[in-house]
Amino acid sequence: MSLNKTQDLDDVVKHIQTLSPDLKQEVFDFIDFLRMYRMPDAANSDSKELSEKIPKKRRQAGSLKGEIIFADDFDEPLEDFKDYI
Repeated sequence: MSLNKTQDLDDVVKHIQTLSPDLKQEVFDFIDFLRMYRMPDAANSDSKELSEKIPKKRRQAGSLKGEIIFADDFDEPLEDFKDYI
């Protein structure tokens, strides 16, 4: 079954109209995401603003090694729970 573009658009609009405001916002955010990554030539100021929020560089595992130190008794039971143990 093949639908023309007008029918597709009408169906999308009908579905979006049934959503709560929160979900409508998610749909709009997703559309911006798709436009930014799938259609870079169609980028506009809204897409640029969204792209500035997305980190450009991937995080590297282990980059904070040695920066976080746990107490030697970290795994020991807490005094607060002594009555329950």
